[in-house]
Amino acid sequence: MITAAPSATVSEVAPSGERRTDGKASRRPAPGAANPLRVALLLPRLIVGGVERWAVALTQSTAPDQIAWTGVAVMDGSYLDPCCAAALAQQTTLHTVRPAGAHDVGQPNVMRHSQPHSALRAACENADVLIASGVGGLADLLAGLDLQVVWVVHGDSQWEGYAAAINQPVVNRYVAVSQAAASTLPRPLQQQTTIIANGVDVRRCAPRAGRDAQRRQWGFDPQHKLIGYLGRQSPEKNPAAALLAAAELGGEYRAVYVGGGPLAGELQRQAAQLLPGRCLFTPFLPHVGDALAALDVLIAASHTEGFSLTLVEAWLAGVPVVATPVGAVAELQATHGPLAAVIFLSPSAEALAQGVQQALAAEFAPTIERARRLAWRHWTAEAMAARWTAFLWEIHDGKTPKPPTAGAMAAT
Repeated sequence: MITAAPSATVSEVAPSGERRTDGKASRRPAPGAANPLRVALLLPRLIVGGVERWAVALTQSTAPDQIAWTGVAVMDGSYLDPCCAAALAQQTTLHTVRPAGAHDVGQPNVMRHSQPHSALRAACENADVLIASGVGGLADLLAGLDLQVVWVVHGDSQWEGYAAAINQPVVNRYVAVSQAAASTLPRPLQQQTTIIANGVDVRRCAPRAGRDAQRRQWGFDPQHKLIGYLGRQSPEKNPAAALLAAAELGGEYRAVYVGGGPLAGELQRQAAQLLPGRCLFTPFLPHVGDALAALDVLIAASHTEGFSLTLVEAWLAGVPVVATPVGAVAELQATHGPLAAVIFLSPSAEALAQGVQQALAAEFAPTIERARRLAWRHWTAEAMAARWTAFLWEIHDGKTPKPPTAGAMAAT
């Protein structure tokens, strides 16, 4: 659970789903099966990323007698990741925009529309609440619709605050996945923000073939030390950290990349120079349990982050983690104690190597166990779904008014 700083006014939803505001606890009785809360979801795109995995985990983990998903609207229909699309379409209908000149491909439970507002309105049909993230111009898209709107801040970049501010006239409540993410909002909005920590699908993290089989498949020997990077290979994630650490340590150290992204080609060229024959690149995996089991340490040296799902997956799997203090990392450690070998932002190869050695040391075992225990208790998809369910029913029952207008905020 992320605990708000004593001086903060940000409220929080506890792991059990119990809402805490200013130290007072409350819980709404579970609604009847005949009257679940009807919720729609709005996403800017559907690639393989943290926001998309969050959406899949949330829609899969809420109880159908409490939350009924009316639809998911995706504004950019030029590419839909097949795995994410299939997972969301199992829970509800996916509505997206048909790119110019494109033809429908007949994906089950995927509806393509000619205009963004048509896709959103179809997803919101009969909905009580819309959860939105990463999309500008909500006022125009939602014109004429009467429903509660929740804006979710997933990252700690400046753009998050800008997007929230321009949509402020139509948003009822704000949620952030960490205090760091909430800090991107204008100060008046921070005071109305609820922190709801992320959670991951534990089934993704369970090994199937096992450590030895996965390492053999990758072509590594038992004595090799595998430094892993899992996720999107984009600039803000600093994915080169894994190969830089392996190159600095030398010997039996190897780097493994699971995923892809805009930096994939550059990383492969860099690996060919620094780690010839000692670096493996493999595509995104819908199931990461065997990859995690095969690794000796995971590096997450992001420059910016909200609440890293990859970190939680590593913690659940008992993999030691080297991380920069971005997003939720510093907050969680302030509350629970050490969870990772923390390194400075933009670390040198030497600092990365030292972080890996720290994470692999015998003295680090209690940290690994603490992280594993806490992840299973607080940061599973089921725990996250309970937090979201309690929050959504509360704002629906209370019919939360919209925040002050932009002019009123400026005068505050």
